[in-house]
Amino acid sequence: MKVEKAYQIKNNKLRSLIPSAFEKGDYEMQLLNVYDEKISTITGFGGAFTDSAAYNYHLASESVKKQILEQLFGESGLKYNFCRLCVGSSDFAVEEFCYVQDNDYTLETFSIERDKKYVIPFLKDALAYTNGNIYLFASPWSPPTFMKTTDSRFRGGKLKKECYALYAEYIVKFLQAYMAEGIKISALTLQNEPMATQTWESCRYTTEDEIAYAKVLKKVLVKHGLSDVNLYCWDHNKERVFEKANDIFSDCGDIIDGIGYHWYSGEHFDAVRLVSRKFPDKFLFASEFCISSVEDRVENLYANEILNDINCGSNAICEWNLILDENGGPYHNREGGCAAPMCFNSKTGEVVKGEIYYDMYMFSHFVKQGAVSLCTSSFFKDVQIAAFENPDKKTVVVINNTGKRRKDVRIYINKLFYPLPLDLKSKYILLINQ
Repeated sequence: MKVEKAYQIKNNKLRSLIPSAFEKGDYEMQLLNVYDEKISTITGFGGAFTDSAAYNYHLASESVKKQILEQLFGESGLKYNFCRLCVGSSDFAVEEFCYVQDNDYTLETFSIERDKKYVIPFLKDALAYTNGNIYLFASPWSPPTFMKTTDSRFRGGKLKKECYALYAEYIVKFLQAYMAEGIKISALTLQNEPMATQTWESCRYTTEDEIAYAKVLKKVLVKHGLSDVNLYCWDHNKERVFEKANDIFSDCGDIIDGIGYHWYSGEHFDAVRLVSRKFPDKFLFASEFCISSVEDRVENLYANEILNDINCGSNAICEWNLILDENGGPYHNREGGCAAPMCFNSKTGEVVKGEIYYDMYMFSHFVKQGAVSLCTSSFFKDVQIAAFENPDKKTVVVINNTGKRRKDVRIYINKLFYPLPLDLKSKYILLINQ
């Protein structure tokens, strides 16, 4: 067994380390264990092609666009391959927009012309850059106004029951329009944050609403030859992810392929683990998480989230906006912006890596599509570890030392020990050839 490459991330800087040799022994203290037991298969890592992200990309020069593509999707960058689209406008759009004119119950005015302005050019460039290797799922923020009980796409409201089938046809037209552009969308979530009444585009669904609408949507998808499009439920916070999985899968698990979740109501990692244990055949993934652009506690938030999600059985990780400007936007109908892995300076035209870039990099760059997460354990409360077996059978070990002091640890794998000094507040990646 040999450590081929070793890296340290500290103060948002990546540096290579000179690997040490494995050793034999009989140690029991300060160990980080990596086991052969497998947890789940990894589909990928990524972020969202929001209208705001695409707008920033649109403003960039051709040379900066190439830089953005390489740092987000390229071999030297994040290698993102699991990404999200918004059906219509979200709060992270330059402006509010919908795909049909008001009161068009025939959907004759349906058009994705607005997406062709920013989102589709960015997406097509990314697909070309990755040879099409990006799994895409889409999430709606709100139905058109005339299909809602409140006649508004903002501040919650509900989809009228008599409009379930019509709205499903609207979603199908969205899928078909993207297909006409040569873009395959592999999955849909039923609704972004169905329990939230937001100042921006939002729509509320009870569990019963999700179940009823999912059954209608599936029938309409089948009718149009789109039965291969996967359906994912919930797409909201983790505190209820097990409850929702339990209720929805029990009723219509034959048509719902998985469940997505966000992080805004606390960690609740054990809830994720419960879903993974009870429903091992369902796709389980983080569908959105981000931090405020003025958030003080940036350090380790993403690393902590991803590492624990993976260790609890998640199959994929999708953060929020791919790239935002120096103000964390643009955005609308909200008080402030968010952070993103890439920051585009609208005044200078330059792009830089954000503070969360390397928290994503330590996973997305090294863990390949089809990898399997492995069970681990740690001697320390403030040292987290995750491990993966890539399809080439090489092992990736990720370590996050959140403590305020240096530690000397040994990684125990295949009955051998690997000594590794951990600096305070540092992250490490090891690539091991067995």
